[in-house]
Amino acid sequence: MSKFQTLYESIINEAESDAPNYRKADSDEKCLNCNFNKNGFCEKFDFKFTEGFTCDAWEPIKEDGGSSDYEDTLSSLNKKEMQKFLKSADLPYDSVDFNTFGDIVIKTEDPHKVHDILIGVDQLEGYTIRNNASDNEVTVKSKLEK
Repeated sequence: MSKFQTLYESIINEAESDAPNYRKADSDEKCLNCNFNKNGFCEKFDFKFTEGFTCDAWEPIKEDGGSSDYEDTLSSLNKKEMQKFLKSADLPYDSVDFNTFGDIVIKTEDPHKVHDILIGVDQLEGYTIRNNASDNEVTVKSKLEK
């Protein structure tokens, strides 16, 4: 396992540890039927939960369907996750955004830094580099698909 993958997994584990008393559920109060569940992702603590688990922040699903749209949640999770990874891995970047296809676009002012970003992101499980056409950006296929 690469040092980048290890760092990435520690970021995900940190998100899980933010969920108070995250554990295997022993009742019907599970992440799967929680108000913060957005298609398998905990919107409150920003991580992909394990089916059959729960935490002390569990809330019943609101009648209005919850607090946000699936695509917005999907995008914000990917963006936050990538920003945390880039920052923790000390990879130089200026911005992380999305293109019209929903891919993550990592931009840097210095084209020489693109190589470092490519190496780091390429080692992450679940992310695929789409292209490197520009001198100052890296486009990455999101690990979460609709």
